[in-house]
Amino acid sequence: IHALTPSKEFQVNTYTKDMQWYPDTAMNANGDFVVVWESENQDGDIGGIFAQRFNSQGQRVKKEFQVNTNISSVQGSPAVAMDRAGNFVVVWESYSQDGDRFGIFGQIYKKTGKKLNKEFQVNTTIKNHQLFPDVAMDAKGNFVVTWTMVRKKKNMFDIFAQRFSRTGEPLGDEFQVNTYVDNNQWLSQVGMDRKGNFVIVWESFNQDSDSGGVYAQLYSCLLYTSDAADE
Repeated sequence: IHALTPSKEFQVNTYTKDMQWYPDTAMNANGDFVVVWESENQDGDIGGIFAQRFNSQGQRVKKEFQVNTNISSVQGSPAVAMDRAGNFVVVWESYSQDGDRFGIFGQIYKKTGKKLNKEFQVNTTIKNHQLFPDVAMDAKGNFVVTWTMVRKKKNMFDIFAQRFSRTGEPLGDEFQVNTYVDNNQWLSQVGMDRKGNFVIVWESFNQDSDSGGVYAQLYSCLLYTSDAADE
């Protein structure tokens, strides 16, 4: 068992006015990491998504930066994932950007911190709310995003997901994760291994006959085999 040697706690955000909250972080194989969060009023219109890169020693890499390009209304609840080399993707919920309440959007970054392409919409279905995104990335930069979606005919929730290539191209269609559909399934989290296999977990109400329970679905992704073979 290895002993932990903690550093001193340090402040991530440079801009301190109003609220900075809902942080998430991801780290690469060398220990370099990125932190993302929601910042109130920093972009001039309610919530925005900001980030700061750090090296493995906890030193800032350049300045904090804004992730979202669209600043109208609220952008919040960010999540981030990073590949082995340090390329990363940030996802978040954005209100009315897709024309109907909250939707999920993302932005890919190269390991240098430079944006790869433009911000993109994750969800294909835009009716009602898409909320609470999470994201995981494999060693090559391919990734999967999961979120909570309001059921069309009832005011209840289901878990959906969408896979993407390292350049942000969708791999197949968005798909429903939960097979049990009574009551609410929400607040999903996702983890992915270096080859692209992934597991999604979520909270399900009354599925175990006693209030909330935690459920999971494991996925084996053969589309990533060629990427894994050349590592």
